[in-house]
Amino acid sequence: MIRSALCLLALLTLPTTLVLAQETSLYMDSESGDYIGQGLEWYYTPDTADFSASQIGNSSLNGVQCWINTLEPSWGWWNLNFTAPAGMELTVGEYSGATRYPFNDPDEPGLSISGMGRGCNTLTGNFYVHEITFGPDNTVETFWATFEQHCEGGDPALFGEIRFNAGVVATLNVNWGDLKGMFR
Repeated sequence: MIRSALCLLALLTLPTTLVLAQETSLYMDSESGDYIGQGLEWYYTPDTADFSASQIGNSSLNGVQCWINTLEPSWGWWNLNFTAPAGMELTVGEYSGATRYPFNDPDEPGLSISGMGRGCNTLTGNFYVHEITFGPDNTVETFWATFEQHCEGGDPALFGEIRFNAGVVATLNVNWGDLKGMFR
């Protein structure tokens, strides 16, 4: 009985969020007819590509640019840009009505996913920033965003997720007879 009570007490004192590791990856799923992704799925990790992330602009926290240089093929690359409307800091949240960065109107978020020699002349889309932290000198320490991009006013979309040193969250479900709980 004492052992069960101690186990329950230990579980109740666990932090509500357990960050197990950091993840860096790029996943993209391109619908048939999408020019950028060519209707294919793309997935990269540090085992298959070199990743970097930086702020957009000299001293602003308005946006993040991610570069992915693929190891195979050796000439492959992806460039992802995400910006808040002008004068706003890019923070966790939804950014709808995005247009092509850097040509987006000041009141619109900017988005541009290009690579492998392909880019959009015009685009519409949206993205959601799940995690973002800046370090000393406004360096990008962590970034996690999901996105949807449509080129040239077309219906086919490029969907994806970029993670740069982003936290991985674990959920713990407990079921001890009548005592049930979920810890996240």
